[in-house]
Amino acid sequence: MADPFEGYSLELAQSDRDPKTKAKYRQIVASYRAWLFGRPPDTTSAKEYLAHLREQGYSPRSLLIYYHALRLFLGFLGQLFQLKLRKPHTLPPYHDRAEIERLISQAERGLYHQTARVRERNKALILVLAYTGLRKSELLDLRVGDIDLERLNLLVRQGKGQRDRIIPIAESIVLPLRQQCTGKSERQRAFEGLNPRSVYRVVTRLATACGLEGFHPHSLRHFFASGMKFRPGSPWRLLPRPLQIDRRSRQGVHDVEDHGRRGKRPYHWPTPGPEGTSLARVRGALLTAAPTALRGFRQYRPGPR
Repeated sequence: MADPFEGYSLELAQSDRDPKTKAKYRQIVASYRAWLFGRPPDTTSAKEYLAHLREQGYSPRSLLIYYHALRLFLGFLGQLFQLKLRKPHTLPPYHDRAEIERLISQAERGLYHQTARVRERNKALILVLAYTGLRKSELLDLRVGDIDLERLNLLVRQGKGQRDRIIPIAESIVLPLRQQCTGKSERQRAFEGLNPRSVYRVVTRLATACGLEGFHPHSLRHFFASGMKFRPGSPWRLLPRPLQIDRRSRQGVHDVEDHGRRGKRPYHWPTPGPEGTSLARVRGALLTAAPTALRGFRQYRPGPR
């Protein structure tokens, strides 16, 4: 009989899942195989393995990831594996604009060993993350040709979920972006010479230097989404889930997305920048969002049409 672990590894490699997800699932199944120590995989041993991890002090969130990986593996073997695991709901820390301004000022001053060019790059990096809501991987994949400084938008290619989307940019970050792209071809990355670890180090070291604790690159994405949600006069209910809020507390931003339904125009909401959002950009967002929102209202309205 063929090795089920090798067969699953080939099956996983051919799936369209995110590369990071496939790598994580492969690592989990490999650790499960080592724990089995020659025994055949089945649902009983999988439950015992999860219980072992719980005793080792694994968090509920980590156990949930392990469960999903094992369920997919056992499903490949034709075995139904189902458990009721409670998904933890935690709220991210909130950072206001004053704290973000402190971080930007710290990036301008730099650290003791940084050159002027590195300080300019770090300032542009902080501004782009804070006022576009880009993920760390999306920032690193951003090409010079994907930035349109005339139309004030940028194109994210194959972001989370393998989706493209267009994001408006604030006028206040045009100059830092222009300086960052000067002298580069359209195929070059806007932030060359960086990787996920170095971006994390840049943000966390600057945050520590200005007295921000527990701050990381994704905190800037939370700041962006919080500004979108709580901006006075924002027509938020017209937009289809650009961010998710914990319904019990109405706080805590979990995700920001530029969702576009199939066959319909995507929504492009003006990005909140340090100078605010102009009335013209708000009007443009309303004109884009309202037709689809009204169609959805008519579709789900009770009673005869």
